[in-house]
Amino acid sequence: MSLEKIANNMTDADVDNLKKVIITTASLHYGISGNIVLNDAGDRINTDYDVWSVTKSNLDADQYIWKHDTN
Repeated sequence: MSLEKIANNMTDADVDNLKKVIITTASLHYGISGNIVLNDAGDRINTDYDVWSVTKSNLDADQYIWKHDTN
């Protein structure tokens, strides 16, 4: 079964349960960067983030590049 089919068949309760499992599993993991603690949005607490996006190149319309978002 494809991930798309699974996602389309998930109820809100399924999604909530999946979030709980991910948060619990992450909290039990101690990696090279320390404990993994997630906030309610599922983002890692006490860390800095860089946001990058893929965009068309200004030099070549057939090419895509990574762009560091600075907002």
